Amino acid sequence: VIYVASIDGTNVRALQKTAATAPATVVPQFSPDGSQIVYQARGNLFLVDVATGETTQLTHLEPVESTFWDLAPTFSPDGETVLFNRANSNILNRSWNLWSVPATGGRPRLVLRDAALGRFSPDGRTIAFVRRQAPGWVPVILVAGRHGRGLRRLTRGDSPSWSPDGRRVVFAWGDAIYRVDAGGGQ
Repeated sequence: VIYVASIDGTNVRALQKTAATAPATVVPQFSPDGSQIVYQARGNLFLVDVATGETTQLTHLEPVESTFWDLAPTFSPDGETVLFNRANSNILNRSWNLWSVPATGGRPRLVLRDAALGRFSPDGRTIAFVRRQAPGWVPVILVAGRHGRGLRRLTRGDSPSWSPDGRRVVFAWGDAIYRVDAGGGQ
């Protein structure tokens, strides 16, 4: 079940409860205008209208063997596109690929192979994401253009997020939070 509440924690209400969401709903995300929530369950994306609670299945992909591999989808800043992760089919060397789909539904498009946790920059032109690299499968943060071109490594780290002005990327490494200039550096 997905719940919403006022910013002060009051007015808590359940939006919906369907077989598609329980217990596999992972990290729901609001659209930029707050009118919808996207989540991923059993490998597919679902949109929930915040006002009505109506749920719409956005993608119709073959199920993956484990819902553990669903990661947090996210909207583009204009709300027109959703980035999402999809586990590859290699069970022995599990990784993800980063896909996009129009927020109105349609055919998903592969953006980047071996990429996860993609986040659009505030202007929507760049994506920060994680790729696990050998040796030891260390997480590395990279950036690329909106359509996956112009790949550039930023730093070691996980779970990237952009600063509101788009000049920095904030990320986790170990038990701390760091930031790096979007152009690279320390």
